[in-house]
Amino acid sequence: MGLLSRSIWVRLRKAQDATSLSPDILIVHYFLVSNTEGNNLIGSVPNELKALTNLVQLNLEGNFISGPIPTVFGQLQNLTVLDLDANSLTGAIPDSLYDAEGLSELGMLNNQLGGTISSRIGELDLLKVLQLDSNKFNGTLPAAIGLLSDLRKLTTTNRIIELRELKNGTESKLTRCPLCT
Repeated sequence: MGLLSRSIWVRLRKAQDATSLSPDILIVHYFLVSNTEGNNLIGSVPNELKALTNLVQLNLEGNFISGPIPTVFGQLQNLTVLDLDANSLTGAIPDSLYDAEGLSELGMLNNQLGGTISSRIGELDLLKVLQLDSNKFNGTLPAAIGLLSDLRKLTTTNRIIELRELKNGTESKLTRCPLCT
């Protein structure tokens, strides 16, 4: 029995009232894709999420999720898309997030995240989209971001940098980006 035959795609209907983001909402163990965008979810992301080892995409955009980004995301080795945009997340990006090496899209814009971006960002080899703007980050982007050869879109400090596919060793716009150290 293959992964798809045991996986379920779930999209919660839009809730009229705020709904607590509790472990009970994560009862299904074979999620492949979870889209909870704009469902008025409140609270923090439960650690029980680590049981969803088949999770490939998680969209929590546009809710009222608060607190720090949980370390559990780094344990989800099948995760390719993580969208945390437009919530109330605080604190720094946990170092463990960089262990989710399969990420191709990482959205964290419009939160209250702070601190600096770790040079470990360069370990996310498959990253194509990185959205960081409208947060409270300080400092500059680390030079390691230049290691992300697949990166095509980077948003930071209300600026969007579109990256074109590199051909014949042409220099990346990102490596010439004034935001990078």
